Amino acid sequence: VTAYKDNFNYPDRQKFADRCGLPRNQVRAEMSPPPQAIAAAAKDIGADLVVIARVGKPETKHAVGHTAEKIIDTLDADLLVLPMTAPV
Repeated sequence: VTAYKDNFNYPDRQKFADRCGLPRNQVRAEMSPPPQAIAAAAKDIGADLVVIARVGKPETKHAVGHTAEKIIDTLDADLLVLPMTAPV
């Protein structure tokens, strides 16, 4: 799911999807707030695991990230939060 502001300015996300071997018909873009878009997409495809990047600084009040906090209770899947700087 491409659910972040200015996603077209970050082609590395598409490169990541390509390296993961995702067929183009399994990549989608949503024009809604990320928490809602991610939760809806996970439900639509019956995801067992949702992986998202945490872009905030570790010392912020959102220990796992704002988006993760917003969707963690609405997912029927496990959630893995990685720091944005994690190697892919």
